[in-house]
Amino acid sequence: MVPVADGPFGVVGSKDGRWWFVAQSSGRIAVLSDRGSRPRLVHEVRVPGAMAAGETMTRDGRLLLVAEGSGAAVVSVARAERGAPGAALGQLQAPQASNPQTATAVEVAVSADGRFAFVSLEYADEIAVFDLGDALTHAFRRSAFVGAIPVGLTPVGLAISPDGRWLYATSELAASNPEQGTLSVVDVRRAEVDPRRSDVSTTLAGCSPVRVAVSPNGAVVWVTARGSDSLLAFSASELRRRHVGAPRHGARGSCARRARSPRRGLTRRRRRLEPLRRPRGEGTAQRRRRSRHPRARARSDRLASGRRVSARPRFRPRTAAASRHELRLERARGRRHDAPRASLTDRSRTAPLARVRSRC
Repeated sequence: MVPVADGPFGVVGSKDGRWWFVAQSSGRIAVLSDRGSRPRLVHEVRVPGAMAAGETMTRDGRLLLVAEGSGAAVVSVARAERGAPGAALGQLQAPQASNPQTATAVEVAVSADGRFAFVSLEYADEIAVFDLGDALTHAFRRSAFVGAIPVGLTPVGLAISPDGRWLYATSELAASNPEQGTLSVVDVRRAEVDPRRSDVSTTLAGCSPVRVAVSPNGAVVWVTARGSDSLLAFSASELRRRHVGAPRHGARGSCARRARSPRRGLTRRRRRLEPLRRPRGEGTAQRRRRSRHPRARARSDRLASGRRVSARPRFRPRTAAASRHELRLERARGRRHDAPRASLTDRSRTAPLARVRSRC
């Protein structure tokens, strides 16, 4: 056991595992060395703000971010390990910093490239997004606040996927179901540009979910639901299915058109020879031509009411290609070709092609 000062909250280790940084409620970072047989407290680093909470470190191990106030404090890891002055480089603060009731940062996460930081603001019900790269470039002289991601009530836990594409956030209460909390999936690339529209999906995650972690391969998302006394495991692919799977509003494009056309896929000859099984008066043009007659109006009323209407089916007329084919057959059989044939223009009285025969 290593004694530290007031109220330790977050802890994170250096990349080489030789140093540990513990956030305390007094606004100090306790630096512990793990070089000997047991860890020991070396010194403390003062950070801006009244209370330090969750911590994280950039993937290159150069910067330490500590959630505090309505943002995060940025600390140089190299200076903190040596105990050099000026270890606290600056502070990232959201516009809610002037309101003490919303200055409740709990956890902080950093994008894979180390350019953006995400801070969960518990009482503001949102996740603040900061441009960390721009803040470092301008030495924290101007605001690096990009925007806020709206999530459930009282957001707490944050975790970045191993590939850096997704941010997972837990909220202790759901707006639609106050008895359970939620787990939200955020598109990191979209959050860097438009935070308000970066939320991909949200699912219920038990009672009071607080901490979230992702497996090394990114396939499983673990959530601790302290109100349910349970540890929940979610499939990352299922959580993101709403974003990378099927469209939300149904089919689009050529697939929907194919589904609406039952005759598509038939061969050309079958489409030509297949009879049209539509009763008279069903087509738009025929319905318009017959709408003036009383019998046609009565027939349309019966069709609209769903009552059965007996009608002789209409068929496709003979085509020129079919006529040429029959002429060749007749020449081969030595039959006469001057016999009268059914008119190709009389569409309403033309018989099926299977019944058309030339007279000798």
